[in-house]
Amino acid sequence: MPEQGMSSAGKMEDERRRGAGGCVLASRLAEDTNVSVLLLEKGFVNDGLIGRIPLLSMHPRMPGTAAVTHLGQLSTAVNRKLALFWGEALGGSTRINAMVLTRCPPSNYNDWSQEFGLKDWAWEKVEPYFVKSENAIGHAKAQYRGLQARYRPRILEGVASDPKTSSTSSAFPSSRSRPRGGNNLMDHIAVAIMSKHPAQDTIHSLYRPLVFIWHFILWIFFGRGLLAYSSLSCAIFARTTAIDDTTLRLGQGFDHWPTISDKTIDDYACRTYQGSLHYACTCRMALDPADGVVDPKLRVFGVDRLRIGDASVFPKISSGHTMAPTMMVAERCADFIKETWRDKESLGF
Repeated sequence: MPEQGMSSAGKMEDERRRGAGGCVLASRLAEDTNVSVLLLEKGFVNDGLIGRIPLLSMHPRMPGTAAVTHLGQLSTAVNRKLALFWGEALGGSTRINAMVLTRCPPSNYNDWSQEFGLKDWAWEKVEPYFVKSENAIGHAKAQYRGLQARYRPRILEGVASDPKTSSTSSAFPSSRSRPRGGNNLMDHIAVAIMSKHPAQDTIHSLYRPLVFIWHFILWIFFGRGLLAYSSLSCAIFARTTAIDDTTLRLGQGFDHWPTISDKTIDDYACRTYQGSLHYACTCRMALDPADGVVDPKLRVFGVDRLRIGDASVFPKISSGHTMAPTMMVAERCADFIKETWRDKESLGF
């Protein structure tokens, strides 16, 4: 996010290039009516019907979505390349997001503070920025929920393309001391565990033409039906110690599974694991340029007036979905930039 100075007309102008959190950042900066914000996104508007239907738009292999596919190997331990998906259109990877928003546990951010020395990114420092972005509907009176957020967030992708940008962008100096972007790519590994259910009780019922037509009508006229929702309607976070080692049973009410060995589980996981589209940490925060790309205020080491404000700056990937943490980073980035503006104005620049 290159930062420009005062224009000849005295109007402070800032250019915001694409990246995760780009729309959140641009929206916050545009609150100042004296500021001009330019938001650049890779890709087309791509505002087609498929992209507007929640259930269909999140399917990265479906024609008409904003998804692009690349091959990558997240782990050298398994000699297998994975299909990596991200969005290239207005709205970025939110165009293929499953509409899941989880803050992740406070311990994630306390780890950033304690393990990496990023004291200003501890939970008590970042929680207000989660609240700031939220518009609570359920449990609206809860103190931990934000109220009346002024925009409907749409985050722009950036993490997966940061390695290329960091390596070739003319914004970076050509010296050997420039930040090493593109290292430390992290993602969550997903291993599918399935059980049999009647097709009519699942979204697979949409493969029946009459059922699909009915739900398409429901979505077109009422915004309801199966097409109006994500395939991931809920998520459970549990400690691994809560799972029975022999039956893989979690809590009460789940049927016992056949007893299987650790080796069988490991072999299955290595054979079937996939990425989770939660790419992060390629331009991570650090106290020293030898350990990362940006400082705790998201300024790129060695480059003036350039910040990065998306999931690539995570020093370590969050233990849950990365959407809400990315929004939090963008909110903080906006405040850091506004602080710089105020400091310049107080000095008469």
